[in-house]
Amino acid sequence: MMRIIETLRQRIADLLRGLDARPLCLFCLLVAVNAVFLPYANFVHDANLYGVQVLNRVQPGLFDNDLYFQYGSQDKYSAFSLAAAPVVAQLGLPAGFFVLYFLSNTLFLFALQRFVRALVKDPIVSTLALLFMAITAIPFGGLSVFHVNESFLTPRIAVNALVLLGLERLIAGQPWPALGLVLMALPLHPLMALPGLLILAIWFSLARLHWKWSLGLLSLATLVVVVILLDRPLGLRMLGAMDDSWRDSVERVGPYLFPLDWTAENWIRIVLSFAVLLGSIRNCVGDIPLRRLLLAIGGVAAVGLVGGVTVCFLPYALPLQGQPYRWLWPLELTLYPLGFQMAQRWWATQRATSRLAAVGLLAYLNGSAWDNPLFLLLASSVALCGVLVWRGISSQPRIANWTLRTAVFSLCLTLPLWTAFKLGLLAALGQQFRCLLEPIEMLMHVTALVDPMCRLTLIVVTLVCLVRFATPGWRLIAACSGVWVMASLLFVVFPQTRFYADQCRLLGPEERFLAEYLSRVPSPKGVPTIYWPCRHIARIWFELRANMYFEWPHQIAGNLFSAGTAREGSRRAQLVQKFEMERLRDERILYGSRLLTQILKVYRATGDEPAPDVDDLLELCREKQLDLVVIPQEFSGLYAARTGNFFIYDCRTIRASLGQGVSRADKVASRSQERGEPAASTFPSLAGNR
Repeated sequence: MMRIIETLRQRIADLLRGLDARPLCLFCLLVAVNAVFLPYANFVHDANLYGVQVLNRVQPGLFDNDLYFQYGSQDKYSAFSLAAAPVVAQLGLPAGFFVLYFLSNTLFLFALQRFVRALVKDPIVSTLALLFMAITAIPFGGLSVFHVNESFLTPRIAVNALVLLGLERLIAGQPWPALGLVLMALPLHPLMALPGLLILAIWFSLARLHWKWSLGLLSLATLVVVVILLDRPLGLRMLGAMDDSWRDSVERVGPYLFPLDWTAENWIRIVLSFAVLLGSIRNCVGDIPLRRLLLAIGGVAAVGLVGGVTVCFLPYALPLQGQPYRWLWPLELTLYPLGFQMAQRWWATQRATSRLAAVGLLAYLNGSAWDNPLFLLLASSVALCGVLVWRGISSQPRIANWTLRTAVFSLCLTLPLWTAFKLGLLAALGQQFRCLLEPIEMLMHVTALVDPMCRLTLIVVTLVCLVRFATPGWRLIAACSGVWVMASLLFVVFPQTRFYADQCRLLGPEERFLAEYLSRVPSPKGVPTIYWPCRHIARIWFELRANMYFEWPHQIAGNLFSAGTAREGSRRAQLVQKFEMERLRDERILYGSRLLTQILKVYRATGDEPAPDVDDLLELCREKQLDLVVIPQEFSGLYAARTGNFFIYDCRTIRASLGQGVSRADKVASRSQERGEPAASTFPSLAGNR
């Protein structure tokens, strides 16, 4: 058995060295495995925001009356929509965004490969780290809202790539090309590029200035900042004011902006990132450029963390809008390659305690659910079995290094068992999920439930098995290209087909019916405003080309930059509260407990609100900017049309009738229906249109 294990270990080591010796093969492999395990997710998360920004630039003024644009959006702080608009104008939004994502993501993987290979000299460790990072979402900041690598299009991907290329040039001792790369990134996303610029500034000061001059400049900059912050009138003039109601709205929508609201797991990851960085600085005494870069990364991250905590107590707008917590992303990205390197060094010491620490570090990098009681129970049970096998119950252990063997056994067995448990649970609840998720979304959930270490093991084992047929060379490049093409066909092309739209897309018939209704009953304003609590704002913006009345979190994501958006968003959240809580009760299986708590805070709800009644609908229809309400609740005599399980209420007609004092008749109609009596239609010409 030991001979087989040693032979397998040697084959894996030779394979990883071969990949490192052929950078093009390794790059193609990274692109392929990334396409499979972190597939393109189309319009989710912030891709919706950047999509509507680009569309509003391609068709100027199309969404000016949407809540997201009404009081100003983040689009004015980035050149992304300006750069993406010509591509989208030629290819259309879905195809244009996929092309831009492919280019951005490919650039990111290329930059990641160059950066990690410069950071970690051992070819086996660097190759393993690269494969792991290509298939793992790397979080930064708090609450796992943002990741360094993303499976949807945002300018953050290209910006992070340019910054990483710049940092790699710093390791090579070429600061001026590094500065050029970072300056190229600044217009696309200043907040993500700024830490790269600050790292460059610290690197220059460490390389060109005496430490006394560096310390003096740092002290002077700190003094200036402190004076501005402590002088309230001066601070308000320079930094702007953020009153309590505005700040409260921002915190309800974006608690990730406030480090004091982060979870213990977030702080553990940040502390561990600093610890691994400091350990790596200690171990790279002979490599001055690398040591200098790591010091700069740690310094920028420390200042960003202190700044992120400080802004929680300041009455100013600009410091919070600057989001200093984003300065952590270079540090938290280095946790993975430096963590793999540190685990390898600890394992090589031959000491039991060091090897235990290496196993523990790898287990943490896996992103295991240490706060999940079921996971802890499983891990404890597996560890207990290992103790019984290698130590036994006698006073003397059977094997001297039983602790290390138990730790390795627990890691190797717990992760696949936990993955199997999660997949089994998904299968058991499959009927509920199929009512809420489309097939492609289900497939992405299945992929996400496989633990990263299990994904990495699957990739390595597959490569070892296929090495005879696709050794590192042109055959492997062809195989990786084929894998990428198949993943793209499945996750990108297939969801855009008519078959998928007709047979697989949730609410597809409702969308088509609503589009036909809008063509027959156009809005006087040209672009209608719709309220439809359907969890798919992309359908409203990109399919129907309509304004959305209210949707969390996308429409009010910009309330940090606009007090008007914050106030209006809070007001509308109260108007739609009961409708949203009714939807949340149907979809709560999709959300974790922390996210559920945040959603309740946004709507100032408890989750026990009664179902919406006719008064709630009439109050909503009084909003002059609202044209249509599409909800699953039926109020007899009020709806203009019905499609599937949804009823379309024409707010313009209802407002006109409310002006004639018919709201009481509406209530009578609703109450009659509840008693099973025939309801007199207030709008007979519309109520029969189904």
